[in-house]
Amino acid sequence: QLLKLLEKTWQNEVELRALVLKATNLHKEYYTVKWVVAWNNALENAYSWVTGWKSSMMFQLVELLKTRRLVSISEEQVRKVEQLRYKEDKVEREMVRQQVAMANMRTVELARLASQERNGEAASELEGLVNVAMKVMLSGLEWVLKEVDCVRLKTLKGLLDLLRPLQSVKFLAVTCMVQIKLR
Repeated sequence: QLLKLLEKTWQNEVELRALVLKATNLHKEYYTVKWVVAWNNALENAYSWVTGWKSSMMFQLVELLKTRRLVSISEEQVRKVEQLRYKEDKVEREMVRQQVAMANMRTVELARLASQERNGEAASELEGLVNVAMKVMLSGLEWVLKEVDCVRLKTLKGLLDLLRPLQSVKFLAVTCMVQIKLR
């Protein structure tokens, strides 16, 4: 009903573009502020990634809009969506690779040995190795998390750029409804 009302109420493309731009700017602001928070560490940001939306969800929503015939998407738009999906898949695979690296058996074994070893020099040496391994791992994780957020924003922006104004408004409305229901 809301989408039908939108179609009747917001016929002016300029107003629609302004709404889409405002929503895009709010998303940009969110991702900018998210990484400024000084008290969050890489693991806390990872939790935010896990609890956030995956970029791939955006492609499913576009498909849903298309199959439900809420928007009519051209072949050119479909091709561009697939190009965006390919880029997003590459970053998703990198995130999985980093998560696997976190559970790397050598790192886990170092942490286990450090927690068991309590005698002087050997314990200090192991603790140093564990700290170095953790710093490398967290640095890689933070990089991937920033890349994932960048891909989220680029995916959203890319989809909004290839959709017409009314399609973009419908897409954003569906996206908001999904996020509200998830929470």
